[in-house]
Amino acid sequence: MLNWGIDRVLTVTVDNASSNDVGMTYLKKRINNWKGSVLKGIHLHMRCCAHILSLTVKDGLKDVDDSIHRIRSAVRYVRSSNSRMQRFKSCAHEEKLETKKLVCLDLETRWNSTFLMLESTLVFKRAFERLEEEDDKYKVELEKLKGTPNDLDWHYVESLVPFLKIFYDATLKVSGSLYVTSNDLFHIIYGIACKLTKETSSKIESHKSMARRMKAKHDKYWGSFDNINPLVFIAVVLDPRYKLEYVCFALDEVYGIEHGGIWTKDELFESVKGFLEDMFNDYSEMRGVTCESSSRSVGSATPNENDESQSVEDYLKKKFRRKRMEDRVGETTLSELERYLKANLEDDEDITFNILAWWKKHSSEYPILSLMARDVLEIPVSTVASESAFSTGGRVLDAIRSSLTPLVVESLICGQNWLRSSTLPIDMEENFEEIEELEQELKESCLDDCTIMSDLVDDD
Repeated sequence: MLNWGIDRVLTVTVDNASSNDVGMTYLKKRINNWKGSVLKGIHLHMRCCAHILSLTVKDGLKDVDDSIHRIRSAVRYVRSSNSRMQRFKSCAHEEKLETKKLVCLDLETRWNSTFLMLESTLVFKRAFERLEEEDDKYKVELEKLKGTPNDLDWHYVESLVPFLKIFYDATLKVSGSLYVTSNDLFHIIYGIACKLTKETSSKIESHKSMARRMKAKHDKYWGSFDNINPLVFIAVVLDPRYKLEYVCFALDEVYGIEHGGIWTKDELFESVKGFLEDMFNDYSEMRGVTCESSSRSVGSATPNENDESQSVEDYLKKKFRRKRMEDRVGETTLSELERYLKANLEDDEDITFNILAWWKKHSSEYPILSLMARDVLEIPVSTVASESAFSTGGRVLDAIRSSLTPLVVESLICGQNWLRSSTLPIDMEENFEEIEELEQELKESCLDDCTIMSDLVDDD
C-alpha cells in the first residue's frame, strides 16, 4: 500500500476464511494510524457474496447427490460417441420433442455447469426413458454405476433447477467488474431470504428439505441484522430509486418482530439512519478540512487577525464574516441529507437508469452525498470473476505458487488484470450451443477428408 501510495481505504472484500479476520484487524489498525479510514474502519471487512452463494448451493446439492450422479452418467453415456448421440436424437424425435438444444455434460466442481446440465436434461426426460427401453447397453452400463435415472430423480431435479436458477443469476450479477454491484447486493440477500423462507413451508417435502438446508447456510452469514456490513444498506440508500424508506421496509420484512424477528421497525430505522448520519458527518468533516485549507490559502493575502495594523472594527467585522460563513456551511451540511431523503424517488422500472450518471449530474446539489456515493458504489461485493465464482473446489495454492516472491505474485496479478481489461464484458463460461455447432462442423470436415482420402486411394 505504501509503494502504491494508498493511504485511504473504505473496504476490503475477502472470502469468509477465519484467517482473513486477523488480516483485517491488522490492516484496520494501520489505516487508523494513518487516519485513512471512515468511522475508524469498523466496517472495513466486506465478505465475498459469490463465495457465500457458492457455499449455500453446495449445501443444497447434498440431498440430491445420487440423483445428479445418475443423470450425469446418463448424459455422459449419450455424449460418449456419435452413434449414441444419433440414437438419442432419434428417441427425442420419436417423443416429438421439438427443440434444437442438446444435453450438455457438466464439470463436477463447477455448480453452474451442473445447473446448465440439469436444465437442458429436463427437456429430454421422455427421450431418456425411451432410450432405456430401446438400448439395452445403456441400461447395462449405468447399472454398473448407480443405475438409470428414476422418477424420483427427475422429481428432485425439477425442484432443484428453480433454486439453482436464482443463485446462478445472482452470482452472475454480483461477479461483474464493469458495472456497479454494491447497490444490488441488498436486493439479492433479502430476495433469496424471502424465497427460501417461503419454500421451507412448501408442501413438497423435497422442496422443504432443500430450502431448509440452504436457508441454514444463508442465515449463517446473512441471517442476523448485525452480521451484515451496514455499507450494504447505505449503498441502497444512495440509490435514488429506493433510499432509506425502502431499506427499512425490506429489513422489517425479514428481521421485524411481526415476521418472526427480534427487531422493531423503529429500531431498524434508527439503526440504519444512525449509521447513515455518522458516515455523513464523517464525510462532512473530511470535506470541511479541504474547504478550510482552501479558505486559508485564499485568506493569506488579507491581513490576519494578529496583524496589529488593522483596526478594531476590521478585526470584529472579519471575525463576524467568518462566523456567518461557518454557520451557513453548517446549515447546508445538515440539510443536504434531509433534502436528498425527502426528494422524489426515481423510476425503479427504468432499465436505462444509470446511477453513476445520476450522481454526477447531482453532485453540485448534493456535494457530500456524491462523495459518499462515489466511494460506496465502487465497493466490489465479490472477490472473483464470474468464471471462478461457480467453483466448489478448494482454493488452495500449490507448493510452487506458495513459494513465489511477493514481487512475482504482484506482477502476475497486475498482468492478468491488464490483459483482461476491456470495455466489453468477457464471458468465460462455455456456450454449449456454440460447442455443438463446432463439433458438427468438425465432424463434417472429418467426413470430407475421409472421402478425399478414399478417392485418392481408389485412383492409385
